[in-house]
Amino acid sequence: MTEPEDAPPEEAGELTAEEIREWWAAYREQRCPWCGGLHVRACPRVKSMRFDNAGEKVLEVAFWPDGKWLDSFIDWPEDMPEEST
Repeated sequence: MTEPEDAPPEEAGELTAEEIREWWAAYREQRCPWCGGLHVRACPRVKSMRFDNAGEKVLEVAFWPDGKWLDSFIDWPEDMPEEST
């Protein structure tokens, strides 16, 4: 008996209008204040942060130099289609 072949991976297609609307809604609500993109993990541009004693207020942020931080998993607004109205 032969093993079935694995199905080919799904190719990324174009986004639907609904997916584009959802992305822009998420971007408006969750845009990173440090890099300006949309990502789900900690911002890779931030090297370190210093908080107040309560840990609630950011007092200082240090950034990695340009070109020295990984931005491949960040969605950038300039790479997204315009939201249709």
